[in-house]
Amino acid sequence: MLAALLLPPAGLVPWEAEIGFHHALADRIRHGDEDFYTAALAALRASGLPAGPFTAIPLPLTATILAAVPSLAATLALSLLVTGTGLAWARHVASGIAGRAIVFGLVLLGGGATFAPGMITVPALWAGWLITLSLALRRPGHWLDAAALGAAAALLHEGAAFYIVVMGAWAWRDGSRREALAWCAALVPLGLALSAHVYASSLVAGAVAGAAAASAGPGPALAEVFGAGGYLSPRLAAPVAIVVLLGWSAWRDPIAVRAATVLAAYAIVSIAPTGSSLLPLLCAPMALIGLAPAVDGLRDLLAAALDRRRITVTRVVR
Repeated sequence: MLAALLLPPAGLVPWEAEIGFHHALADRIRHGDEDFYTAALAALRASGLPAGPFTAIPLPLTATILAAVPSLAATLALSLLVTGTGLAWARHVASGIAGRAIVFGLVLLGGGATFAPGMITVPALWAGWLITLSLALRRPGHWLDAAALGAAAALLHEGAAFYIVVMGAWAWRDGSRREALAWCAALVPLGLALSAHVYASSLVAGAVAGAAAASAGPGPALAEVFGAGGYLSPRLAAPVAIVVLLGWSAWRDPIAVRAATVLAAYAIVSIAPTGSSLLPLLCAPMALIGLAPAVDGLRDLLAAALDRRRITVTRVVR
């Protein structure tokens, strides 16, 4: 609760500037004849983002695909992804939580800044929804789809690797060696893509370093992680973060334990100098789902606090 109430540290790059960078990058690829790395360098110089050579240029998959398809098709694809994620989580939520909580959680799930101008070009947004869908599809003995979606999310944003590592660790702890190996295998495509990406980025590393030599500093405050990282205003982020933590802790289900561990991992990563202010988008949809079980959690707390029953013991001597 205290971590959720921390204010964002000073000196952060505004996340609006990074959104503008991704939007400009997709536009340059769509309307120009530049390759990805040349367009990324030009967009980086125009945005003025202070980042190092490695963190400056994102993985090219998202921008390349979005530049090749119409904007309407991309919006429709994101809508289908959000809807499918909501339906997948409804199955878990309906198993042990009241119907009013289902409606409340799913309405908030699709809200926020998902369809705000420029957000659709942000790789972390797509990766965050894929991570949330992956966690919903994972069941004991059925983990292949979840691992594949985790690998796809990592190809969009390298920060999804933390989710894969956490899920692999849980599989290993539960004694499911085959599942743990599947999550390890999900890191292989990311390793290959990063190797090629680092080599291509090194070709423009001198220009990138000259354009932006400063560090972005620590990541966003934990309130932005649990409060959906830009989905809500800073004034609402901390209270929502507290309610989200209550929801995940009140839900007695193995999937809730994994979700809480993933959120904790991204909370730790968020205070590191990652060079990106949009990293919380990787766990933002998952954080919002915690509002659904929070309804019953608050009800149980209120019922216990307002319980005034007293037990009277009467001793009878015969």
